[in-house]
Amino acid sequence: MTRDLHTTMLSCLKLLLRPVVRFCLRRALGLNEVVDTVRIVFVEVAEEELSATNEKVNNSRISAITGVDRRAVQRIRETREQPDTTMHFATRVIGQWRRNPQFTTKNNRPRMLTLGGDDSEFNELVRTVSTTLHPRSTLAALERVGAIEITPNGVKLLTAAYLPKGNPVEGFQMLSEDVQDLMDAVTENIFCEEEVLPNFHGQVQYDNIPAQDLPKVRDWIFEQASRFHEKVDRYLAKYDLDANPKTNKKGGGVVTYGSFSHLRVEERSSSS
Repeated sequence: MTRDLHTTMLSCLKLLLRPVVRFCLRRALGLNEVVDTVRIVFVEVAEEELSATNEKVNNSRISAITGVDRRAVQRIRETREQPDTTMHFATRVIGQWRRNPQFTTKNNRPRMLTLGGDDSEFNELVRTVSTTLHPRSTLAALERVGAIEITPNGVKLLTAAYLPKGNPVEGFQMLSEDVQDLMDAVTENIFCEEEVLPNFHGQVQYDNIPAQDLPKVRDWIFEQASRFHEKVDRYLAKYDLDANPKTNKKGGGVVTYGSFSHLRVEERSSSS
């Protein structure tokens, strides 16, 4: 990397860090705590990157590419907690429940599934996502966030998505994944040399909407966005090999589509 490019990347990093630092300041997270946490994340992500490229993963290699002292790398790797994958798998379980013909009605609605023994329909649903995932823990996670209702006749899906209510760590895990996808999409667009951009990235903003109209605007956005996400969901489900396993095509392609809205009221000067 040339010196000019290195300087440019540092400038880009400063821009990316601004919302992170603002998050820290608003929640009384000091610099020393942030530095310690960043050191841990450097080690974890370096290990993931090395594994993804089938390179040798050891403390010396991680230390070399991150700049973290080898003894600190060893301590971090030995004492870190195992990541909680409940949210990730629960999201996929809901997706299978809503789209896999094995678990939907003729009208493409999620069916009520039987509970009980190892051969119950809910256990079978969980196994389509992972054979190592425990159906009971998945059921508990979905029930905790109000995604399902357990009845005498079986379990019914109540929501179209997994929403980690009351669990900020799971909520920010979802945000982290969204941010990663957005960063990758925008980065690919910025450095793309092709005429057609690989990813869609758009935003609409108006900065002088009457505060009393914000609830109306919010409800309209929710309705329209939900309709379009449902349309995108159904379209992609036609190509997903988990929901349509009877095909000779090779899978592995990942498509992510996301959108968001943010409403706030800002103080404006009388002259504006």
